[in-house]
Amino acid sequence: MSRQLPIDPATGEFNSANAVEQAEQCLKNLRAIAEAAGTKLSKTVKTTVLLTDLADFAEVNRVYAGLFTPPVPPAPTMRSRHCRREQKLKSTRSSPSLD
Repeated sequence: MSRQLPIDPATGEFNSANAVEQAEQCLKNLRAIAEAAGTKLSKTVKTTVLLTDLADFAEVNRVYAGLFTPPVPPAPTMRSRHCRREQKLKSTRSSPSLD
């Protein structure tokens, strides 16, 4: 699946200036895309998370881990500086398994 921004589909706007709430929105968006495609997030083998501030990593990681059942797929997390001012989470990508 492609990159997801923390955009609320109902408003077309960023859902919050808070990193945790942005992470929750990105993951909700990924879940909705997976379900629309006839699959589940539980088939995810890897995601990539881009944060504007790595100080938010622990909180965002808790949100991420809470969405998946073990084994939680790896989520390499990197810092990204090229974002809108209100963005804390640039994107989340999910790579589903092919089975």
